Amino acid sequence: MSLSIMSVPLPSKGLLYPIGSPLHKKEDIEVREMTANEEDMLTSLTLIRTGKAIDEVVRACLMTKDIDPAQLIVGDRNSLVTGLVLASYGPKYQADVRCEGCGEVNKKHEFNINDLPIKWLGELPETEGVNEFSFTLPKSKKVITFKLATSEDEKDISSTLQKLKTTTNREANITTRLKKLVLSIDGERDPGKVAEFIDRRSLPISDSLALRNQIEKISPDLDTRQQFICNSCGYSGMVNMPIDFNFFWRA
Repeated sequence: MSLSIMSVPLPSKGLLYPIGSPLHKKEDIEVREMTANEEDMLTSLTLIRTGKAIDEVVRACLMTKDIDPAQLIVGDRNSLVTGLVLASYGPKYQADVRCEGCGEVNKKHEFNINDLPIKWLGELPETEGVNEFSFTLPKSKKVITFKLATSEDEKDISSTLQKLKTTTNREANITTRLKKLVLSIDGERDPGKVAEFIDRRSLPISDSLALRNQIEKISPDLDTRQQFICNSCGYSGMVNMPIDFNFFWRA
């Protein structure tokens, strides 16, 4: 019996990967369904502990073998993860959802993976094949260049935040993320000087918010919101389908 293979769209359309990369200008990538070998990866304590389990599953299921999952733009990775789960289990996915109205946890709320619309890349990069964008801050008028986060960037941000919390009992979610994604300020590309600008209280909150909104606006991804009606109170609204470790399992 042959394994199911699915062509999965890349929300970035491959426009943020270097010329010569197997992902450059690729609008879709093929993945195969998971096997017992991928179950081994998902239950490997070593891979789980190092945060590499999901990336290794993605790597194993990609039909193009010279792609590094850590270098995938986050939205592209989300699309590939969703695609290989769809190829392995089909479109229905059940997850617990907490109601925003009454706080009650609705067990095994059903999501349909086929109903997730794609949020395409909202702006072309400054240079073909280079993950870099320009934005003028509305208050200070400084010109910022920034990139969109990769899977590896997200792991680095998470690791930095954990170390900060452990060593200083301090949380710095916004500045830590900006220091990872901002590449230059008014042409200054030295990472230390960029970090100093963000750290020394030189970035007005209105500029910080505008920059983060711009990053969110153009970031390619899947729209994971679906309609939810609470079984307890009847509250109706949109909830995000969780794409986490449990996404890979079916009871």
